[in-house]
Amino acid sequence: MFKKLKVIKLILAVGLSGLLLLTGCSENNSVEQSGGNEEPLARVSVIKLEKGILSEELRLGGELSPWRKLNVYPEIPGKVISKEVSAGDRVAEGDLLLKLDDHDYRLDLSAAEASLGSATAQLREGELSLELLRKELADLEALYETGAVAERDLLNMRNQVARAEEALKGAGKMVAQAEIQLALSRQRVAKTEIRSPIDGVVSAVLVDSGDMAVSQAPVVVLEQHDPLKVVVTVDERYINELKVGQNVVVEITAAYPKSLIGQIYELSPSALEGTRSFPVTIKLEQKEGILRPGMYADVIFDIRKVEDVWLAPESALVSNNGEYYLYFVKDGLVKDEKVEIGMRSQGMVEVYGDFDPSLDLIANPSLGLSPGQRVEVGEQRDF
Repeated sequence: MFKKLKVIKLILAVGLSGLLLLTGCSENNSVEQSGGNEEPLARVSVIKLEKGILSEELRLGGELSPWRKLNVYPEIPGKVISKEVSAGDRVAEGDLLLKLDDHDYRLDLSAAEASLGSATAQLREGELSLELLRKELADLEALYETGAVAERDLLNMRNQVARAEEALKGAGKMVAQAEIQLALSRQRVAKTEIRSPIDGVVSAVLVDSGDMAVSQAPVVVLEQHDPLKVVVTVDERYINELKVGQNVVVEITAAYPKSLIGQIYELSPSALEGTRSFPVTIKLEQKEGILRPGMYADVIFDIRKVEDVWLAPESALVSNNGEYYLYFVKDGLVKDEKVEIGMRSQGMVEVYGDFDPSLDLIANPSLGLSPGQRVEVGEQRDF
């Protein structure tokens, strides 16, 4: 019996030793497996926050149009005897466009010149006659004072002088009328030459040589191509953000590779009937003579602008329950900072809050990234 008990104790001792040995081996294996399967650090791309300008743009399309389109009418009727221009010709103010037959008008001019000459001669004769009569009257008045001339003779001379003065007034009126007729005749002759009232381009010539031109029908159509204009319609949401004189960007890619600068010339006070859109006229200076009416133009308005604000890419924002955060890297760990956001435009967003802008900002945080997580900084991206 005694021997059996010793054996049992020995077996228990061996069993306990084996259990301890197995436990030690299991712990070592667990440590080795844990070390072999540890997850690698997340690698992130970072940028530096910068201050800048952010603007909200509105892009609208339209067509270039002449700044002014003008129908030229003859002021007097006449037969067209020559055309001096054709469609597409550039003209300056005062250039000859058409010539009308002036034969009859020159006859009238000659007659008016003759009438003025006759009236002028009569006026001169009247002036000389009145001068002589006034001298005779002065002599009679001197004699009347001495009693050498009867009062009746003096009164008769005074009447002659009065009639001569009235006749002279009539002759003066005739001269004035003749001068008016002469001026009108000269104007009619001048109007047989139809000249351009503006600097522009001939859009169309509507008559041919031999046609009869009348004042009720245009003979030439002119367009002013410098400056040009673009009319676009702006929605009611934005119209109050615009002002006359405001600069806008105009892109005409079919004709000119660079952006051009235009100005808001006119804002319509009323919306187009049946819409909530307002016509806006943009004035655009001609560029090297290559811009033409009918070309397509994109007009880009700066609706709103903020300056000297912190800007971050929208991809850097992390949204959580309606609040926004930016993830920075500090001492190798993700640090989240709550921010408020302002204007968004072109993939950028205005941010402000209590953050350290000198820290690296994670440009595009992944869904699995969390505050406090250790990360490895990889690519340093430009803004």
